[in-house]
Amino acid sequence: MDYNEKVKYLKSYRDKDDRLTFINNQLLGVKAISYGPGGAGGHKTTNEYLIEKEEIIDQMFVIEDLINQIPDTGAKTVLGYKYLQYLTFKEIAVKMNYSFTQIRRLHKRGIDLLNIL
Repeated sequence: MDYNEKVKYLKSYRDKDDRLTFINNQLLGVKAISYGPGGAGGHKTTNEYLIEKEEIIDQMFVIEDLINQIPDTGAKTVLGYKYLQYLTFKEIAVKMNYSFTQIRRLHKRGIDLLNIL
C-alpha cells in the first residue's frame, strides 16, 4: 500500500464508527425522520444488525492494533489522535505542545511505519 492508500484506510475508521452509531441507534429503536414514501424495503433484522456490528467492531480493532504496533511513540500518538479521536493537526499540535510542522512529520513517519498487508 502506498501513503495515500494507508491514509484512506485509516480514515475508514471514522466511517465505521459512524455506521456503528447508526446500528446502535437502530437497535435501540431510534428512528430518523422520513421525508419520502415509507416501506421502501431495505430494513434489516435485529440479528443482521448485530452481525454487522460485530464485523465493524472487528475491523475497527484491526485499525487500532495497526496504530498501536507503531514503535515510534510520537508517531503512534499523532495517528491515534488523528484517526481514532478525529482531531485536526492543529488540535494535535496544541495537545502535544509541538509545532504544526512537527505533527505533520510525525504523521508521515507513522504512516510510513504502518504494516498494512
